[in-house]
Amino acid sequence: MLMRACPGLPADEPADFKSASFDTLLLHAQRDGTTPAKRENRKLAREEIFARGGQSLDYFVGHAHIRNLWVHILIEQLVNRLEKQEAVPVLLPYLESKHERTRKTAAFYLGFFDAPEHAARVLPLLHDEETAGAAARTLGKWRVEEAVPQVLRILKDEKERRRVIAANALGEIGDASAVPSLIEALGDPIFTVRKCAARALLAIGEPARSPLEAAAPSAGATARREIESVLAALDSRKTQDP
Repeated sequence: MLMRACPGLPADEPADFKSASFDTLLLHAQRDGTTPAKRENRKLAREEIFARGGQSLDYFVGHAHIRNLWVHILIEQLVNRLEKQEAVPVLLPYLESKHERTRKTAAFYLGFFDAPEHAARVLPLLHDEETAGAAARTLGKWRVEEAVPQVLRILKDEKERRRVIAANALGEIGDASAVPSLIEALGDPIFTVRKCAARALLAIGEPARSPLEAAAPSAGATARREIESVLAALDSRKTQDP
């Protein structure tokens, strides 16, 4: 197949992307494939993006503040392809970006890797309004107990999505000090928050039993149903354990 060097403008025939700029690669990678040549160029551009690995991730995370859906699609696809040793060093510096969306993106995708040794770099973002949810998610996956006090604060956030993230993170961390707040969240007006809090309590396990039993008599009807469900699950687990 005849290929030509790729300029910065869209091509009407298959192009050679080996020396193309990232701007050109992004242009072709996100284009509609309305002709065979455009479809081929989209494929070739994406292949070149993935071939450049960490360099590509650096470019796209550096542009994460731009509201371009394809930038974020390519970031996720790159993160899913790269090994920890290549991706994590790229993501870490962006935790201190001047752009809120970029800090949030870096914090979120660090959670795709088992890298708790970098928890100290992520913990400050729990105090950052824009990045607190992403930081809590990652610190939960890393099971960072130092994050618990701030994640408990997020569990009371006015935004449902952040309360869900906080409950999930607390369940992954598994610290029993979160039990009282998680029991309180069983009465949350939002179904998803209640269910995530219930799963978190079940993940914490037996240390949650006595506080759940103590809370049941005075709990509202909704919270009491959740308490009974968690206690029943704990009982079932106990009978199944050898």
